[in-house]
Amino acid sequence: MSKKVLVVDDDSMMHMLYQAHFREEMSSGKAIFYFKSSGQDALDFLETNTVDIILSDVNMPKMTGLELLKIIKNKYPNLDVCIISAFKDHEQEASDLKAKVFFQKPVKMEKLKGIIFS
Repeated sequence: MSKKVLVVDDDSMMHMLYQAHFREEMSSGKAIFYFKSSGQDALDFLETNTVDIILSDVNMPKMTGLELLKIIKNKYPNLDVCIISAFKDHEQEASDLKAKVFFQKPVKMEKLKGIIFS
């Protein structure tokens, strides 16, 4: 069964980074990645699609990853969300909002793989 992963990040370079690091899992069918550039795009996607886990950056225009996390946890309380930020000062708020894990950039991809496939 493929793991469905939704990446929410306004930086297209991060999309390419995930594609490079998870190339083997994606080509083997172990994982399916979806990429959205905003919190609203992610919420719209979730209206008609299901995923196993969300990886969201914090700093995005219009809606931060923490705002997205709050909405998702209200609407989809059992959906795992990992928050990713360059700044450690968001870690406590992410934890308070029930993020599965907080990652500080640069993300250790092996640890992230462990979370996704656990």
